[in-house]
Amino acid sequence: MQIHGPRLLALARGVVRDTHLAEDIVQESFVKLWRQPPEAEAATASWLRTTVVRAAIDRIRKRQASPSESLNPTAPESPPVADAQEQARRIEQAMDRLDPEKRAVLLLRARDQLPYEAIAAALDIPVGTVMSRLARARKALLHELAQTENDAAVNPIPISRRTNP
Repeated sequence: MQIHGPRLLALARGVVRDTHLAEDIVQESFVKLWRQPPEAEAATASWLRTTVVRAAIDRIRKRQASPSESLNPTAPESPPVADAQEQARRIEQAMDRLDPEKRAVLLLRARDQLPYEAIAAALDIPVGTVMSRLARARKALLHELAQTENDAAVNPIPISRRTNP
């Protein structure tokens, strides 16, 4: 728990955008690990990451099916700014509006800096699908960022494209 817990919590929180729900997801994942560990001990981190991402996406789907709850409360539009902290906040808000699959693939690649193969293993999808989802996720994120700006050209936020390590 001490080794993997903080990273898994950050991953779950990034997908579900709720600290308490993320903590529940991580705890449930560790219970699953305790009940039925992966065959290879070296696969534990990958197994946990996969379990957390899948559980987080499942929770979001369940919440979205309930019309009385909203994951993304409406936030007022922010004015154009050059401040890096404000840009980070805008990116977070735009990420909140992405669907869970797009958000998960972006987080695994951009924040966790996982190679395509590791993302594919974590999400149980082919590498080609990771690449196409990542491209669509970047495009959707840029669209969401442009939506929050009166003039997206005034204060663009660069989204770097990394090559596969």
